[in-house]
Amino acid sequence: EIPDEDSNQNEDVNYSLRFDGFDDYIDFNGFGIPGNSSLTISFWVKLNDLNSNNTIIARQNNSLNIFSLSYEVATSSFHFMTRDDDGSNYHNYYDFIPNEGQWYHITMQRERGVAKRLYVDGILEYEIEDPNSWLTFPDLRIGANEQNFSTADMYFDDLQLWNIALTKDQIISYMINSPSGDENNIVGYYNFDEILNENQLEDLSNSSNNGIIYGPSLSGDVPSEIISGCTDIHADNYNSDATVYDGSCVG
Repeated sequence: EIPDEDSNQNEDVNYSLRFDGFDDYIDFNGFGIPGNSSLTISFWVKLNDLNSNNTIIARQNNSLNIFSLSYEVATSSFHFMTRDDDGSNYHNYYDFIPNEGQWYHITMQRERGVAKRLYVDGILEYEIEDPNSWLTFPDLRIGANEQNFSTADMYFDDLQLWNIALTKDQIISYMINSPSGDENNIVGYYNFDEILNENQLEDLSNSSNNGIIYGPSLSGDVPSEIISGCTDIHADNYNSDATVYDGSCVG
């Protein structure tokens, strides 16, 4: 039975996964994204305990290459960390301070030879030059670090992985309307609506790379419906209900 946890439930999005903050995590096999490729990873996350460190996106092994996101108590902020295959070009962004119990749409991106970027709710929060070197996307773990410590107390939903750098408009589009999994350049898509064979998270892309679930359970707590429109209060067509700007403002 799926619990009806609070008023955030939305009929258009069925379920998320609940991580208990003790020993829950999900592992994935490699997505075949080479070190000379661009990549984009997007997902929804809601943290339940900001008094503890929370590992959100991590690697399975203690490798030199890093492409991760965590919440750190010391700075009260998200940490977006990247490091190349040879251990060089380490970057750590930690300026965005989330609220406890609030859903955020996160996009972590590398456009090879151009920039590394972090978007929150479709807004660019961080950008730094990418040195055009090798950064292989590590074997993915969600909810714990490579030592299975700093486990996350969170809800997590709608994971997308692409072997290209999506544009900002594409990021917002797929934030509002999830992909089907058949799009070009999508290498992994998980809607978190169902657990297969008691421990598998189904990959709805053509990669068929199911995640292996260690503990997280289905939950009815999901992101609220997104309404796109004009968010500029001075525009003629301002929409007070809009939560995402769609470029339509006039006047």
